[in-house]
Amino acid sequence: MRLNIEDYTPPRYRTPRILRVPYAVQVIRLDEARDNVEIPLKIGADNISVIALHKGADTEIYVRLNHPDASLIPIRGVGQEISTYELGGVPLKIWRIYLTNDAYPGGYMILALGGEANIRITVGQTVIVEQFDTLLNDVEAIKNLLAGELQVAATGNDLSSAMMATDTPLSAGASWESGWVTVDRYGAIVFSLVTDVQLQVTIEWSWDGEHVDANEEDTVTPDLSPYGAETKVKAPYMRVRITNNSGSDQATMRFRLGGRVI
Repeated sequence: MRLNIEDYTPPRYRTPRILRVPYAVQVIRLDEARDNVEIPLKIGADNISVIALHKGADTEIYVRLNHPDASLIPIRGVGQEISTYELGGVPLKIWRIYLTNDAYPGGYMILALGGEANIRITVGQTVIVEQFDTLLNDVEAIKNLLAGELQVAATGNDLSSAMMATDTPLSAGASWESGWVTVDRYGAIVFSLVTDVQLQVTIEWSWDGEHVDANEEDTVTPDLSPYGAETKVKAPYMRVRITNNSGSDQATMRFRLGGRVI
């Protein structure tokens, strides 16, 4: 008969299999200024905690998650946490940040990176006060930013297909006008325009899709063509009017407009 040694070993002497905990600590120096510089993270993180921060009173620090054109998240102080949501049961990983910061000699930021959606490292406080301000004002903004990142991952692209377009040249003094479109799921709209004459582009914003509540104008000359622009969404509905005010008939027209999620 074969003996099983485990049957004769008291539980306190048994050696369990030790699994590696999915976390990492990363130190980022702040001696030099950065402008949207990519910082690869040591692991794919489900959450990032600021566990140490040495900077000047006026030192500004911002990060973007995974993409260089994502919205900026301000870093305010120790205890700040950035967490992601799950996408179909699989955590949305943060693989890199894009860092923008003022230079502060001897300064540093230490990040705790937690993986597998279950590791969180905090410093034992619930509200962090720095320079007589708290993080509470930033909580909703950070949640919205992360929701935008989730939407990017779900669609695979943070820029929509064209919501309005025209290739029809305008005669002198003529205008083209789109209908109202819904843009409340976007943070910004972008458009591109190719033209051989000067055009005036007017964007109108509305809260009910009927009355104009705000507008903005952009003049595009042939010297600027091909031309592209981006503007923040200012109301749930928008429409565009393009006017040929050059005094000459247009021969080349290509206009496209889409929405950007973040």
